[in-house]
Parts: sequence; structure tokens; C-alpha cells
Amino acid sequence: MINNCHKVGNLYKYFDMIDSSGFYSIKPLLSYEKPFMFITGSRSIGKSTSVACFLILDFKENGSKFVYVRRDKDEVQETAPEFFTNAERIISEKCGIQCSVKYKAGSFTISFDGEPEQEFGIAIGLSLQRKYKSKPFDGVGTILYDEFLPESHTSYLGSYTTDPGRE
Repeated sequence: MINNCHKVGNLYKYFDMIDSSGFYSIKPLLSYEKPFMFITGSRSIGKSTSVACFLILDFKENGSKFVYVRRDKDEVQETAPEFFTNAERIISEKCGIQCSVKYKAGSFTISFDGEPEQEFGIAIGLSLQRKYKSKPFDGVGTILYDEFLPESHTSYLGSYTTDPGRE
């Protein structure tokens, strides 16, 4: 979910710079200004990287925080520490913005161009959703549920199949 209350339009200048990187572009999706947005597609085309770039740039420009959700606590611990690695590099190379994202114990912090770290977002396992159901998320503009599983649990949405009965 991406909250429409913050200013997405002022992020387009950055996506014009980074879209030449050859991975999935979130820019067209943002133009729809819808409260729920789903990105599906083959593995390794840059969907998560594009969203990670969006989260960093949205925080820099609008101060908008996020919640990163995975299926369970183990997945959070496995994926959260490295989630922003590609985005940091791309934003540095394409936009000239030096940023450093750190993850520790369920919290993300970020610093830009050597400035002090700021609270940036949190990571939770969907299996712990009851714990967070009534908790306010001040300043959160985006809730990212990463890695949706299709019904079959053996393939990814958008994966190529040779089975003529499946599309």
C-alpha cells in the first residue's frame, strides 16, 4: 500500500535518472495514485529494488516512513538486512545521493550524505500481525508486503510455464 497523502510527483525526477538502470520501473505505477498497488512478475527483474529506491527517496523528499512485512519473523531476519543494498548503490550512482540504510532488531535507520541516522521504517512478520493490529504507525506512508506466494507454492506469479492449461 502506498499512501496518496504524500507527494509522489516530486519523486519522478529521481526515477527519470534511475529508470535507465534496466530494472523494473515503479514510476508508471505511482502515477495511478491508488491506495493499493500490486507488482507481479518474473524473479530478478528489479521489482523489490525499484520499491526500495522509492522508499529511500520518499523518505528523503517527504519524510514518509514504511513498514516492511514478510510471512514470518525468520524471513524478516533473513531478508531485511540486505533489502536496500542495490537501492543504495543505484541512488548513489544515478542520483548522486549518498545514503546508508541499517537494519537492527526490527528497525531500519537511514542517513544521507553522512548526516545523523534517522528512524526510517520497521520490519514485521505477518505471523505477528495481532501484536501490531492496534498499534499506530506514525508517519508511515507505505506498507510493503514482499514476496507473495501463488496458490501452487511451487512457482512465482509471472513465471513462464509450458503447461497449456495454465496462463
